[in-house]
Amino acid sequence: GAAVEYVAVGIPGKGIGTISSADGIFELEIPEGETDSLEFQHVSYLTGRIPASEYMHTDTMCVTLTGNEIETAVVYPDSFKEKTLVSKGARFPMAYGSFRPDSRGTEVGSNVKVKKPFIIRKFSFKVARCTIEGTKVSLNVYRITDSSFRNILHRPIYIDIAECQDMETYEIAPEETLMLEPGEYFVSLAFIGCSEK
Repeated sequence: GAAVEYVAVGIPGKGIGTISSADGIFELEIPEGETDSLEFQHVSYLTGRIPASEYMHTDTMCVTLTGNEIETAVVYPDSFKEKTLVSKGARFPMAYGSFRPDSRGTEVGSNVKVKKPFIIRKFSFKVARCTIEGTKVSLNVYRITDSSFRNILHRPIYIDIAECQDMETYEIAPEETLMLEPGEYFVSLAFIGCSEK
């Protein structure tokens, strides 16, 4: 019953698509005679599909998405001690992204290999310059297993990026406890929206 923010809505392979607003609202023009299903994708939900027979004869629709299963929580004994890493940890020297309004949904980031379990207290990244008003990005963490990516967040972390001409540092603390088990991960940022200007 709650709105789902920033859902990718479209017909794959046809160049027809958009992203819903923070309130889950979207507008999309579909050419007459289209026969492929309309897809609704969000990393926290299973992909939803509406057949052309339903969407071609209506001006409005309400779509319900099913939650994506998240991995089972792991509980450690008292001998497991939380450790704070200062000036160490995962660094992304090769992560570089250039976002434009037409690159919505494109994720950039880096792979991280974790040897021991640890809890993420905050993410830190720098924005060299931002000239787009009302920029919003999403941050995601995926576990890489057998060449597939599995999201480990219940929902992405959404971040407002201020316009700037000089380097700005952003430090974001996740709302949920985020434990990384030994293995490989992909930490990503994606441009998801900006003002109409």
